[in-house]
Amino acid sequence: MKFKTLDLEINGEVFKLQEISARQRQELFNAYKGEADPIEAQAKSIQMGCSNFKDKSLDEVLDMPGTIFTDLADAVMKLSGLGDDKDDEKNS
Repeated sequence: MKFKTLDLEINGEVFKLQEISARQRQELFNAYKGEADPIEAQAKSIQMGCSNFKDKSLDEVLDMPGTIFTDLADAVMKLSGLGDDKDDEKNS
Protein backbone atom coordinates (compact mmCIF):
# COMPACT_ATOMS: atom_id res chain seq x y z
CA MET A 1 0.00 0.00 0.00
CA LYS A 2 1.40 3.33 -1.03
CA PHE A 3 0.78 6.72 0.58
CA LYS A 4 0.24 9.81 -1.56
CA THR A 5 3.27 12.10 -1.64
CA LEU A 6 3.99 15.59 -2.85
CA ASP A 7 7.10 17.73 -3.21
CA LEU A 8 5.91 21.25 -2.47
CA GLU A 9 8.19 24.15 -3.32
CA ILE A 10 7.72 27.32 -1.29
CA ASN A 11 10.11 30.27 -1.65
CA GLY A 12 12.71 28.06 -3.31
CA GLU A 13 12.67 25.39 -0.58
CA VAL A 14 11.26 21.92 -1.26
CA PHE A 15 9.10 20.32 1.42
CA LYS A 16 8.49 16.56 1.17
CA LEU A 17 4.91 15.78 2.12
CA GLN A 18 3.13 12.48 2.68
CA GLU A 19 -0.48 11.82 3.55
CA ILE A 20 -0.96 10.91 7.18
CA SER A 21 -2.06 7.40 8.11
CA ALA A 22 -5.41 6.45 9.63
CA ARG A 23 -3.63 5.93 12.96
CA GLN A 24 -2.11 9.41 12.75
CA ARG A 25 -5.55 10.85 11.94
CA GLN A 26 -6.93 9.16 15.04
CA GLU A 27 -4.07 10.51 17.14
CA LEU A 28 -4.60 14.01 15.75
CA PHE A 29 -8.37 13.97 16.33
CA ASN A 30 -8.08 12.50 19.84
CA ALA A 31 -5.37 14.92 20.92
CA TYR A 32 -7.03 18.04 19.54
CA LYS A 33 -10.78 17.61 19.90
CA GLY A 34 -12.97 19.99 21.87
CA GLU A 35 -11.22 23.05 23.24
CA ALA A 36 -7.93 22.34 21.48
CA ASP A 37 -5.78 25.02 19.89
CA PRO A 38 -6.28 24.70 16.11
CA ILE A 39 -2.84 26.17 15.39
CA GLU A 40 -1.19 23.51 17.54
CA ALA A 41 -3.21 20.83 15.73
CA GLN A 42 -1.99 22.21 12.39
CA ALA A 43 1.60 22.14 13.70
CA LYS A 44 1.16 18.48 14.68
CA SER A 45 -0.20 17.68 11.21
CA ILE A 46 2.91 19.29 9.69
CA GLN A 47 5.12 17.17 11.95
CA MET A 48 3.27 14.04 10.88
CA GLY A 49 3.03 14.78 7.17
CA CYS A 50 6.20 16.71 6.30
CA SER A 51 9.49 14.83 6.55
CA ASN A 52 11.36 18.15 6.89
CA PHE A 53 9.77 18.54 10.36
CA LYS A 54 9.44 14.97 11.69
CA ASP A 55 12.35 15.46 14.10
CA LYS A 56 11.42 19.02 15.09
CA SER A 57 9.53 20.03 18.23
CA LEU A 58 6.11 21.65 18.03
CA ASP A 59 7.74 24.90 19.15
CA GLU A 60 10.17 24.72 16.22
CA VAL A 61 7.30 24.11 13.80
CA LEU A 62 5.35 27.01 15.31
CA ASP A 63 8.35 29.34 14.86
CA MET A 64 8.29 29.12 11.04
CA PRO A 65 6.85 32.01 8.99
CA GLY A 66 3.05 32.05 9.14
CA THR A 67 2.45 31.88 5.41
CA ILE A 68 4.69 28.83 5.00
CA PHE A 69 3.04 27.23 8.05
CA THR A 70 -0.43 27.73 6.55
CA ASP A 71 0.62 26.46 3.11
CA LEU A 72 2.17 23.31 4.61
CA ALA A 73 -0.73 22.57 6.97
CA ASP A 74 -3.26 23.02 4.16
CA ALA A 75 -1.26 20.80 1.79
CA VAL A 76 -0.84 17.97 4.34
CA MET A 77 -4.53 18.04 5.19
CA LYS A 78 -5.63 18.09 1.55
CA LEU A 79 -3.18 15.31 0.63
CA SER A 80 -4.61 13.27 3.53
CA GLY A 81 -8.20 13.77 2.42
CA LEU A 82 -8.92 16.13 5.30
CA GLY A 83 -8.64 19.44 3.50
CA ASP A 84 -11.30 22.09 3.19
CA ASP A 85 -13.72 21.37 0.34
CA LYS A 86 -14.24 25.07 -0.49
CA ASP A 87 -11.77 24.93 -3.38
CA ASP A 88 -13.45 21.81 -4.75
CA GLU A 89 -16.86 23.51 -4.59
CA LYS A 90 -15.53 26.55 -6.48
CA ASN A 91 -14.23 24.32 -9.28
CA SER A 92 -17.49 22.37 -9.65
